[in-house]
This record gives sequence, structure tokens and C-alpha cells, in this order.
Amino acid sequence: MDLPETPGCLTGQEKFAAVVDLKGWGYANCDIKASVAGLDIIKNYYPEQLGQVFLVHVPFVFMAAWKLGCTFVDDNTKKKFVFIDDRGLNGTLRDVVDESQLPDVYGGKFKLQGYNHSSPPSSTCN
Repeated sequence: MDLPETPGCLTGQEKFAAVVDLKGWGYANCDIKASVAGLDIIKNYYPEQLGQVFLVHVPFVFMAAWKLGCTFVDDNTKKKFVFIDDRGLNGTLRDVVDESQLPDVYGGKFKLQGYNHSSPPSSTCN
């Protein structure tokens, strides 16, 4: 079945990238079992789809948890995680993420909208 091309959808896209902003992440959010389980799902069920994960605003406590948790992650998956400091935030992300898909808070043109539980956002990829 062929899906129609619609604006904002990348047909034929085989890999995905994720920008994970950890601003405000703290000990209360530290669930190593859940993190390892999430990585395990990506590794076992979507092994070739994960391109890269860009981690921004990484607090010290996360780095401590990462060092502990990454011992359970294989080397190929570890290489896909890129830690970006504030100095490299705009340049690194702009080099790998299309400006139209990069959120405006990171120097792109994509406008982020908050989630309203009474009326979920509509998708351009139906």
C-alpha cells in the first residue's frame, strides 16, 4: 500500500533522530530500569532505525546515571548518543537536523506547541 506524500512527512525515511532536552531532569526522574528497557526495545525491535539521539542540557546527575546504565548498552547503540553542551547546541543540531524539522528553541523553524489534553494536536502525517 502506498501512502500519499503530505507536507511534513518523510516518505522512505529509514532512520530517525531524537533531540532529548534534559533540562530539569533530576534524581526524582532517575529510573534506570525504565531507561534500560527503552534502550532495549529500540535495540531489539528497531535496531537499524535509530540514527542518533542528541542529548542537550544534560545535568550532572544524568551523567552519573548514564555511566551506570550504559554498561548494559552495547557499543553500537552507545555510539548513537551524542551529548551536546550549550556551546555546540545550535551548530551540531543544525548540521544534522533539517531546519524545518528542528524546533525553534534550538535555532530551527519548527514551532513547538504544548499539549492540550482536551484537544490533542492534529498531525500533518495522516
